[in-house]
Amino acid sequence: MTVRLRDWRRGATKAERVRAAIQHREPDVVPGQEFFMDDDAEEQFRSRFGSPRTSDWGTNAIANAEMMDNYLVHVGGGGLRSKVVERGLGYELIEYENGMKWKIYRNPYWREYVDYPIKSEQDVARVSLPDPDDPARYAGIRERATFLKRHGYFTQGGTNGIFSALWYFWVSFDTVLQWMVEKPELVHELLEKVGTFSARVAGRVAEQGADSVTWVDDLGYNQTTFFAPRHYREFIFPWHQRMAAAIHEHGAYAHMHSHGNVNSLVPQFIDAGIDMLNPVGPSDNMVLGELKARYGDRITLVGGISKYIGRMSWAEIEAHVEEVVRVGAPGGGFIVFSEGGIPRDMSDENFSLYREAHRKYRAQYGAAGHRATV
Repeated sequence: MTVRLRDWRRGATKAERVRAAIQHREPDVVPGQEFFMDDDAEEQFRSRFGSPRTSDWGTNAIANAEMMDNYLVHVGGGGLRSKVVERGLGYELIEYENGMKWKIYRNPYWREYVDYPIKSEQDVARVSLPDPDDPARYAGIRERATFLKRHGYFTQGGTNGIFSALWYFWVSFDTVLQWMVEKPELVHELLEKVGTFSARVAGRVAEQGADSVTWVDDLGYNQTTFFAPRHYREFIFPWHQRMAAAIHEHGAYAHMHSHGNVNSLVPQFIDAGIDMLNPVGPSDNMVLGELKARYGDRITLVGGISKYIGRMSWAEIEAHVEEVVRVGAPGGGFIVFSEGGIPRDMSDENFSLYREAHRKYRAQYGAAGHRATV
């Protein structure tokens, strides 16, 4: 006869399935989340596969989640605010409230860091962050989180990162790495300001009722990390630990995004209290099976899907999605997610197939799909 390996309650909400996975239990359906590479790709596929966009945030959020069968939905964040200051042919120039400017190109999508506020060592002492306790930073987050929870979704808020915040918003990437070796006191001084702001915002977002708080801290190339693990321990670890503690204080989960081959840092991520790590990218040599074997009972891996999904044939898509879910699902601690999102040049046929494969294998390898012969 056949028996279920797990006795899981049928009809669980999306949020309950996500929580089960984070708690390293196997939900009846493996949770999933997907996104689009850029706004143009989202509009392109939504116009053909989703509902027309409306002026109501809640309607749009639910429509997007249903189109991709997303279990996790963003509700906003309290990080540095930005505004568009210039639009040109194929680009937008945006300025952050600290004066940092990005030039964002649309086809293909990429960004250029145009004007850093820190141009000399003396500028570090003059760095000033906005008030993280300003209620206006969090306007609407509680209402959006309450709305989505009522519809059964797991909610995600956001804050700025720690290392990535330095070179996204303050000083060039090369300068940060140089200072870590030659002028560590400058990095610590800057981190004291930037880290305090990011961690405080993280706690305030969790306080608004978000189930998790995410931040971006890309820490590696596709072959290795940007710096040695000892440098992570000295400069970044204390702030990740503080960030996680601020989030946990309000009963939420700490969820970090980190592109790159960060295999050597995962044990420290766990020590810092990080609950969820994405995108676990194959192109970054983050091998899902190996990570599951080493750390799968201590951190939730969110990812596994290749950024080249848009270039695959229908047969390759089917095989890839099946393998990722089959490897990631056992024992919980896994949420399906891609490292690069859906590109605009993915065909409609392959987009449909990808959505179908996503749903099919998440159900097949969830606890409700498991059977054993005895």
